[in-house]
Amino acid sequence: MLCLARPLEVEGLAIELRGGVPFVEFAESPRQSLLLERSTGLASWEEIARVQERLWAYGDWAAVGKPQAFYRISQRPLTSIDDWSNQLSPSNDALFTPGTGSGLAATRFAKFSILLDGTDRVYFQDSVKWPFHYSFARARLPGYATMTVLEFNAQGSMRMRVSEWPSAPS
Repeated sequence: MLCLARPLEVEGLAIELRGGVPFVEFAESPRQSLLLERSTGLASWEEIARVQERLWAYGDWAAVGKPQAFYRISQRPLTSIDDWSNQLSPSNDALFTPGTGSGLAATRFAKFSILLDGTDRVYFQDSVKWPFHYSFARARLPGYATMTVLEFNAQGSMRMRVSEWPSAPS
Protein backbone atom coordinates (compact mmCIF):
# COMPACT_ATOMS: atom_id res chain seq x y z
CA MET A 1 0.00 0.00 0.00
CA LEU A 2 1.37 3.40 -0.97
CA CYS A 3 0.55 6.34 1.28
CA LEU A 4 0.84 9.84 -0.11
CA ALA A 5 0.79 12.65 2.40
CA ARG A 6 0.71 16.38 1.92
CA PRO A 7 0.69 17.89 5.40
CA LEU A 8 0.10 21.34 3.97
CA GLU A 9 -0.96 22.77 0.66
CA VAL A 10 2.00 23.81 -1.43
CA GLU A 11 1.04 26.08 -4.28
CA GLY A 12 1.84 24.46 -7.61
CA LEU A 13 2.47 20.94 -6.22
CA ALA A 14 0.31 18.01 -7.28
CA ILE A 15 0.67 14.32 -6.38
CA GLU A 16 -1.64 11.82 -8.03
CA LEU A 17 -1.83 8.02 -8.13
CA ARG A 18 -2.33 6.58 -11.62
CA GLY A 19 -2.65 2.82 -11.75
CA GLY A 20 -0.74 2.56 -8.46
CA VAL A 21 2.13 4.78 -9.69
CA PRO A 22 2.62 8.14 -7.95
CA PHE A 23 3.00 11.08 -10.32
CA VAL A 24 4.43 14.32 -8.96
CA GLU A 25 4.03 17.63 -10.76
CA PHE A 26 5.18 21.15 -9.91
CA ALA A 27 4.09 24.37 -11.62
CA GLU A 28 6.32 26.46 -13.82
CA SER A 29 9.13 28.28 -12.03
CA PRO A 30 10.94 30.45 -14.61
CA ARG A 31 14.74 30.34 -14.52
CA GLN A 32 14.70 27.81 -11.64
CA SER A 33 16.28 24.39 -11.24
CA LEU A 34 13.88 21.97 -9.53
CA LEU A 35 15.02 18.97 -7.49
CA LEU A 36 12.54 16.21 -6.65
CA GLU A 37 13.45 13.83 -3.82
CA ARG A 38 11.76 10.75 -2.32
CA SER A 39 11.98 9.19 1.13
CA THR A 40 10.35 6.08 2.51
CA GLY A 41 10.90 7.02 6.16
CA LEU A 42 11.83 10.74 6.27
CA ALA A 43 15.30 9.97 7.68
CA SER A 44 17.09 9.95 4.33
CA TRP A 45 16.18 11.37 0.94
CA GLU A 46 17.03 10.20 -2.58
CA GLU A 47 17.14 12.45 -5.64
CA ILE A 48 14.78 11.06 -8.26
CA ALA A 49 14.57 13.94 -10.74
CA ARG A 50 16.22 17.22 -11.61
CA VAL A 51 14.52 19.46 -14.16
CA GLN A 52 14.56 22.98 -15.51
CA GLU A 53 11.71 25.42 -14.85
CA ARG A 54 8.82 22.94 -14.57
CA LEU A 55 8.24 19.39 -13.36
CA TRP A 56 5.71 17.81 -15.70
CA ALA A 57 3.86 14.77 -14.32
CA TYR A 58 6.82 12.62 -13.24
CA GLY A 59 6.06 8.96 -12.59
CA ASP A 60 7.92 7.34 -9.70
CA TRP A 61 7.76 3.66 -10.70
CA ALA A 62 10.40 2.81 -8.09
CA ALA A 63 7.87 3.66 -5.36
CA VAL A 64 5.40 1.00 -6.52
CA GLY A 65 5.24 -1.75 -3.90
CA LYS A 66 6.82 0.35 -1.16
CA PRO A 67 4.70 0.78 1.98
CA GLN A 68 4.99 4.57 1.85
CA ALA A 69 6.67 7.37 -0.06
CA PHE A 70 7.21 11.01 0.82
CA TYR A 71 8.22 13.69 -1.67
CA ARG A 72 9.84 17.07 -1.42
CA ILE A 73 10.81 19.55 -4.06
CA SER A 74 13.32 22.37 -3.83
CA GLN A 75 14.23 25.10 -6.25
CA ARG A 76 17.13 27.43 -6.85
CA PRO A 77 18.15 29.78 -9.66
CA LEU A 78 19.54 28.10 -12.79
CA THR A 79 23.34 28.21 -13.06
CA SER A 80 25.93 27.08 -15.62
CA ILE A 81 25.91 23.54 -14.19
CA ASP A 82 22.21 23.17 -15.02
CA ASP A 83 23.03 21.90 -18.49
CA TRP A 84 20.84 18.81 -18.37
CA SER A 85 17.39 17.71 -17.24
CA ASN A 86 15.49 14.49 -16.53
CA GLN A 87 12.56 15.80 -18.58
CA LEU A 88 12.46 17.38 -22.01
CA SER A 89 10.05 20.00 -23.24
CA PRO A 90 10.13 21.23 -26.85
CA SER A 91 9.89 24.76 -25.48
CA ASN A 92 13.20 24.37 -23.59
CA ASP A 93 15.51 25.59 -26.34
CA ALA A 94 18.59 25.26 -24.12
CA LEU A 95 18.72 21.46 -24.48
CA PHE A 96 18.18 21.25 -28.26
CA THR A 97 20.66 21.89 -31.03
CA PRO A 98 19.74 24.97 -33.03
CA GLY A 99 18.10 24.20 -36.38
CA THR A 100 19.80 25.89 -39.29
CA GLY A 101 18.43 26.47 -42.76
CA SER A 102 15.22 24.87 -43.94
CA GLY A 103 13.87 21.37 -44.48
CA LEU A 104 15.89 18.67 -42.71
CA ALA A 105 18.56 21.22 -41.80
CA ALA A 106 15.95 22.97 -39.63
CA THR A 107 15.39 19.83 -37.53
CA ARG A 108 16.52 20.31 -33.95
CA PHE A 109 17.47 17.42 -31.70
CA ALA A 110 18.43 16.74 -28.11
CA LYS A 111 20.96 14.16 -26.97
CA PHE A 112 20.05 11.86 -24.11
CA SER A 113 21.46 8.99 -22.08
CA ILE A 114 19.78 6.21 -20.14
CA LEU A 115 21.87 4.43 -17.51
CA LEU A 116 21.33 0.67 -17.47
CA ASP A 117 21.82 0.34 -13.71
CA GLY A 118 18.14 -0.12 -12.94
CA THR A 119 17.22 3.53 -12.43
CA ASP A 120 14.38 4.91 -14.49
CA ARG A 121 15.95 8.28 -15.27
CA VAL A 122 16.67 9.76 -18.68
CA TYR A 123 19.40 12.43 -18.85
CA PHE A 124 18.79 15.04 -21.56
CA GLN A 125 21.97 17.02 -22.11
CA ASP A 126 22.55 20.52 -23.48
CA SER A 127 23.37 19.41 -27.01
CA VAL A 128 25.32 22.56 -27.85
CA LYS A 129 27.45 22.66 -24.69
CA TRP A 130 27.99 18.89 -24.77
CA PRO A 131 28.22 17.81 -28.44
CA PHE A 132 29.58 14.39 -27.38
CA HIS A 133 28.00 11.95 -24.94
CA TYR A 134 31.40 11.05 -23.47
CA SER A 135 32.16 14.61 -22.28
CA PHE A 136 28.71 14.96 -20.76
CA ALA A 137 28.89 11.55 -19.04
CA ARG A 138 32.29 12.34 -17.48
CA ALA A 139 31.09 15.68 -16.16
CA ARG A 140 27.56 14.85 -15.04
CA LEU A 141 26.68 11.16 -14.79
CA PRO A 142 27.42 8.97 -11.76
CA GLY A 143 30.22 6.47 -12.31
CA TYR A 144 31.80 8.10 -15.37
CA ALA A 145 34.06 10.82 -13.90
CA THR A 146 37.30 8.84 -14.17
CA MET A 147 36.51 6.85 -17.30
CA THR A 148 38.76 7.31 -20.36
CA VAL A 149 37.25 7.65 -23.82
CA LEU A 150 38.47 4.13 -24.65
CA GLU A 151 36.81 2.72 -21.52
CA PHE A 152 33.65 4.67 -22.32
CA ASN A 153 33.52 3.31 -25.85
CA ALA A 154 34.24 -0.25 -24.68
CA GLN A 155 31.83 -0.27 -21.71
CA GLY A 156 29.42 2.50 -22.62
CA SER A 157 26.92 0.41 -24.53
CA MET A 158 26.77 -2.09 -21.66
CA ARG A 159 26.25 0.59 -18.99
CA MET A 160 24.17 3.17 -20.86
CA ARG A 161 22.20 3.85 -24.01
CA VAL A 162 22.84 7.09 -25.85
CA SER A 163 20.73 8.60 -28.56
CA GLU A 164 19.20 11.71 -30.04
CA TRP A 165 15.57 12.79 -30.01
CA PRO A 166 14.39 14.91 -32.94
CA SER A 167 12.12 17.89 -32.59
CA ALA A 168 9.80 19.25 -35.23
CA PRO A 169 11.29 22.17 -37.19
CA SER A 170 10.32 25.58 -35.79
